[in-house]
Amino acid sequence: MRMILLLFSIFALAMPVQPQIPYDVSGRSYPRIFGFELEKMTFPDIFAKLGPAKCYESGDAGNYDKRAHYYLKNPGAFLTFSSGEIDGGVLISVLKLSIAKPKEQFTVNTTVKLLHEDIGGIRLGMTREQLFKSIPASAILDKSKPEYDRYTFEEKKPDTFIVFENVIPMTEQESKQQKITDPKYQVWHELIMIVPVFRNGKLIEITISKTTDG
Repeated sequence: MRMILLLFSIFALAMPVQPQIPYDVSGRSYPRIFGFELEKMTFPDIFAKLGPAKCYESGDAGNYDKRAHYYLKNPGAFLTFSSGEIDGGVLISVLKLSIAKPKEQFTVNTTVKLLHEDIGGIRLGMTREQLFKSIPASAILDKSKPEYDRYTFEEKKPDTFIVFENVIPMTEQESKQQKITDPKYQVWHELIMIVPVFRNGKLIEITISKTTDG
């Protein structure tokens, strides 16, 4: 019996250790791409990285949208960056990666590649199980959860989407700029939303947005 236990111990020590990838409970790794972060990147940042692209604008006030499209040879997908009225048409707060060609003109980039750390490691072609296993179950909303009804969409509401809500303390300088003296309100409320689209069980499109307010 002792010999069996000894052999088992030696075998266990010899086995390669598989690193356990922790959940991103804040969701803050997903709104990042090419070293930029949503709400902090601008169209000039993207143009410098991927090349100049034509911008399109539509809507007004809260429905205003400014966007630019790219085709990335690697991984062979279309990437759209969008800025809304609250972003001043300058800061980018939404990105979409899709296999579907946009109806508007796009710029082709054959050199820049998506790194694994871009958009939190999400890749087109992932199975539904692979994507949802990599995300905390509490952030995945569908009609079975009461939180599902808290969120509204301009277009058809997806059956399943992913939401992260973070409360971030303001710096002293930010509190002064916002003219907030009560410590209770010296925080930012950050909302990160991910909407996946699957076909035959495989991810064919992902839209990620980030909004932050006081």
